[in-house]
Amino acid sequence: MVADMFQIPRLEQTADGRVRVARWGRIGGVLLRAADRVVLGPEMGTGLLVLVPRGYGRPMLGRRGPGGLIAEPAGVPASSLRWRVAGRILAIERDLERGGAGSGGSYVACRVEGRDLASLARARGVFMDAQLTERELIALCGQAAVALETHQVEVAIAAASSQAAAEALLADTPVSRIRMEMPALRPQGELSGVVVPGPWEDCLLPDLTSYVPEQLLIQSVSGSHQTVDDDPQLSLFEQRETA
Repeated sequence: MVADMFQIPRLEQTADGRVRVARWGRIGGVLLRAADRVVLGPEMGTGLLVLVPRGYGRPMLGRRGPGGLIAEPAGVPASSLRWRVAGRILAIERDLERGGAGSGGSYVACRVEGRDLASLARARGVFMDAQLTERELIALCGQAAVALETHQVEVAIAAASSQAAAEALLADTPVSRIRMEMPALRPQGELSGVVVPGPWEDCLLPDLTSYVPEQLLIQSVSGSHQTVDDDPQLSLFEQRETA
């Protein structure tokens, strides 16, 4: 069952066959916004997949498990008779004005395009490749969104877990857009926490088999010699009045 805190993203397929986000949601720690473009590649490993219906219906997110296709983030089986794999999600692409994906820090690669050499030189001093936090990436996207007015250049940004992955994404990223690598999918049902390595010492509990409460012993001893009237109302019912 999907918890109420998770908003399931809704996908749609455009006329040219591309897949984009129709309703925002969060999956695998990544925030998907409406109108985001889903960049697909060949199915490899255990990445997040886009499943398209065989017939009428909307695309949906999924993964391939040991027993077949699984819809995400619900974690329910998806029949291969009904669904087929369109591809693995390589990245999420969106406009620069809408910032990062909320997946934490990443390596950021920038490409600056323009006609004026002096403007290009000044802009390259601002939009540089570096390891940035999520907050710094959002600020950089805000600067790049208005780079045409402020620096007379256009900027494309790619963010990934490594420099090589970011540079590979940047090669196909259009200007005024950002592509963010899709991190490895972690199922919602997977437990999280801290694993404390063993071995652990056994916890010695006291032997309670021979333990008898002291109050119980007192009542058992006193009960053998006298009768205790625990009900104060009992004497009232036993009284009989004579005229």
